[in-house]
Amino acid sequence: MDPQTSELAIKLAAPFATIMAAIVAVCATVTFGVIQFRLGRRQADIAQNKLALDLFQRRIEAFSTTRKAVGQIATLGASSPSIEMTLIEAIDPSRFLFGPDLRKYLDGLYHHLIKLDYCNKALNDPNLSAADRGKTADSRSEHFLAITDFYKQMDGLFGPYLSAEHVRFVKWGR
Repeated sequence: MDPQTSELAIKLAAPFATIMAAIVAVCATVTFGVIQFRLGRRQADIAQNKLALDLFQRRIEAFSTTRKAVGQIATLGASSPSIEMTLIEAIDPSRFLFGPDLRKYLDGLYHHLIKLDYCNKALNDPNLSAADRGKTADSRSEHFLAITDFYKQMDGLFGPYLSAEHVRFVKWGR
């Protein structure tokens, strides 16, 4: 190699090295940025899935508590303060976990529970006339059947909120 070519190569080597270092730095920065973006998106997906699972778990608990209270009423044919509290414990969070259709149904269920309790107490009154006893017994049957009708309606009411389609999981690697 002649001296002019080697001198030119030395002069170009420094700027070329600077340009190459800048290109490598840009590539590394872009690569780290893309990796951080993907990690951030995955963390957001995980957080969203955790929220969906938490909501699903709370809904299952509210459903199970409601079913437990209705089961106790169906077994005993009557209510008690503990059963009433169990149903209230299911209804209160349901206001925030389910849609208005289900909240309205649960409020109606509680109304039937109160009326059933009233009818049971009235039927225990020895001073109740025969005509009133018959009306009260019919009313009691109506409220009892409305409460136990829960088993026929639970799939249609709770099903959309407890199905796998309702919980939307975010897929990784989209």
